[in-house]
Amino acid sequence: MDADEAHNLAMARAVRQVCDARLVVDANCSWTVDQALRLIPALADLGIEWIEQPLPEDDLDGLRHLYERSPLPIFADEPVRLARDIPRLAGCVHGVNIKVMKSGGLREALRIIAVARAHDLQVMLGCMIETSLGSRPRPTCLPWSIGPTWTVTWTWSTTRSSASRYNGAN
Repeated sequence: MDADEAHNLAMARAVRQVCDARLVVDANCSWTVDQALRLIPALADLGIEWIEQPLPEDDLDGLRHLYERSPLPIFADEPVRLARDIPRLAGCVHGVNIKVMKSGGLREALRIIAVARAHDLQVMLGCMIETSLGSRPRPTCLPWSIGPTWTVTWTWSTTRSSASRYNGAN
């Protein structure tokens, strides 16, 4: 989504009219706090499940403001590169999107999961534009991500996406 609020809502409504799939929104840092406060409740009414990176990655005060008011979970993506990035996000977001390739590999991805869990953050295992071979290590992280974990798979050939929730071991 982008900064055009009317377009964003029209697009979400159009998708919802023809599809009952689980939907998430990635704003890619394009909203202001005021825009997010207007858009998120409307998107929640359409059954959107969570919002990824609504604000610029360095706007921690804005993310904290949304975190305290949003009817939907807020996930961070852009500022999540290394385990040391996670503590400053606690209290600002509900969860983090971990990308194995962006973190530099499985070892750092597992560190990010451990630090996120220590800060009571949900974990989403995402990917960028790597091939399916490059995305293959993600399931390796699931056993260490006890608790609610989201995996997002992008199917580039059809531009469809799906989200599934892995609840971990009880």
